[in-house]
Amino acid sequence: MTPYIIGIDIGGTNYRIGAVDRQGLVLGSKVGRSKFLLQAEDPILKLGHSIECFIHEMEGLPAGICIGFPGMVSRDNRIVYSCPLFPVFDNKDIATPLSQRFGIPVIAVHDVVSLLTFDIFEHRLFDLNTIVAIYLGTGLGNALYVNGMVLNGANGVAGELGHIPWPCEDTLCSCGNIGCLELACSGKYLEKVQESYFSDTDISQIFVQHGNHSVIRDFVDNIAAAIAVEVNILDPDCVVLGGGVLQMEAFPFDDLLQALKRHVRKQYPCNSLNVCKAVPDGLAGVKGAGRYMWDWLKGGGI
Repeated sequence: MTPYIIGIDIGGTNYRIGAVDRQGLVLGSKVGRSKFLLQAEDPILKLGHSIECFIHEMEGLPAGICIGFPGMVSRDNRIVYSCPLFPVFDNKDIATPLSQRFGIPVIAVHDVVSLLTFDIFEHRLFDLNTIVAIYLGTGLGNALYVNGMVLNGANGVAGELGHIPWPCEDTLCSCGNIGCLELACSGKYLEKVQESYFSDTDISQIFVQHGNHSVIRDFVDNIAAAIAVEVNILDPDCVVLGGGVLQMEAFPFDDLLQALKRHVRKQYPCNSLNVCKAVPDGLAGVKGAGRYMWDWLKGGGI
């Protein structure tokens, strides 16, 4: 039997689970709707049942389980502090009951950590000292890699770029603060733009049909300014950019790079700015969670 890790990616719409071997290959996977977790009386019990059903389809127990959540996770990878899309998990110890149920190590991670891990392996970025990763989807996801390890911070919540104060916003954010950057740089904001300015256009075509409109150009420039904040602070070896918004048809990626260079400090880090696109893969979160868990079991960083 091939040793494997169960990697789980809980997204706002889809729930993905897969078996990942030591080389990062997916031995089997399933995709379903995430709403079953919201509808459960006991979401941890329901999550455990889903994992158990998947294990029965594989050969033998996994070596461990890594679950990516779209929210803040404690430094010890046990507790989901805040998960706006799935508040049923807020302040819940996810890892301990599942570890007791299956008798194997279980950890929880912020989903962007899984995505960054996946991209580090795909782009072979292991030897770099500092990596900034931005994933622009429904929200603004951010992960940092410093000195060979994901930077967690004192509480496990480092890299919350989406929740720095943004001067042009005075709206209440899902985190409870007012005026967070994510309110102006996210898929949620793009949906508001579409409703207010381009209601006759399907959002999937917004860049195709309206890429030169001033409100779209401002949106792209805001994204660049936000990324530049972190680039100017950390002077990274590489910036990884991805997420559903940046992968939309006709998204002006070259314009984003030009705007980023305008906002980044001259002459450095601007002159050495190295940007790479996240690898589009529907199972990136599953593969990244699996890779992360393999390295966690070895007691090292990715």
